[in-house]
This record gives sequence, structure tokens and C-alpha cells, in this order.
Amino acid sequence: MICLARTDMEAPKHKGITYFIIDMKSPGLDVRPLTNMADTHEFNEVFFDNVRVPKENVVGEENRGWYVGMTTLDFERSSVGSAVGMRQEVEEMIGVRNPQRGQADVDAEDESDAAPGAGGPSVESEVGRMLSYRIASMQGAV
Repeated sequence: MICLARTDMEAPKHKGITYFIIDMKSPGLDVRPLTNMADTHEFNEVFFDNVRVPKENVVGEENRGWYVGMTTLDFERSSVGSAVGMRQEVEEMIGVRNPQRGQADVDAEDESDAAPGAGGPSVESEVGRMLSYRIASMQGAV
């Protein structure tokens, strides 16, 4: 998990915060799923009890984690992860419809011939990916 923690109590607002990567199997970490009304969960409560994080798990400079965190959020806001997931689903769909066809380097132009009906979703996934990259670059994340 990523964790932004205040590491300098004297520093003003956005300074004094350090960005950490924390192994979810660390001793002292207690993860409790938050179950929604559909009886599924996507989020958790995470409790720390004397958890030790190695110094090599600090991302960027100590006390400047806020700025690294803002870059992380820029990528999240761009929805690039959703665009990549959509592309993978299109590639799986093409693979299922035409098992002889490889899934790597799939071309939107020849997908409609290889897998009838896949051209539309393929183009949509590619447009989503390009839009995500554009949003990320406008935010300065790329």
C-alpha cells in the first residue's frame, strides 16, 4: 500500500510528509474489509500497531512526500488504469473469438475482420487510453 505520513511535526502544511510503500504482510498491520450493501468489498480499514517500514521503502525525499502523492493522484484522476483494463478485456474478447490470433500488438484496423464486432470496443478502448494520457500530461504527470 502507499502511505503518506507526517514525519516532521514542525513543518507547515504540505511539507513534512513522507511517502512510503508498505508491505501489506508487515507484522502489526491489521486489514479489515469494509463490506458494502452488495456484500462485496473494494476498500479496507487498515490499522497499524508498531509497524516498521524499511528506509528503502521511502519514495522520493523524506518530508517531500506530498508532491509525490500529488503525482500519484494525477495518474489516478486520468483513469489510465481503467483504459488499460478495458484494452485487456478487448484483447481477451478477440482471443476468445479467434484463438489462432495472438493477443499482442493487436491492430484496431484488422480487429474488425478478425473478430466481428470487436472493432467498436477496440476503438473505444484506444480513445479512452489516449484521453487518459492527455489528461495526465495536462496535469504534468507524464
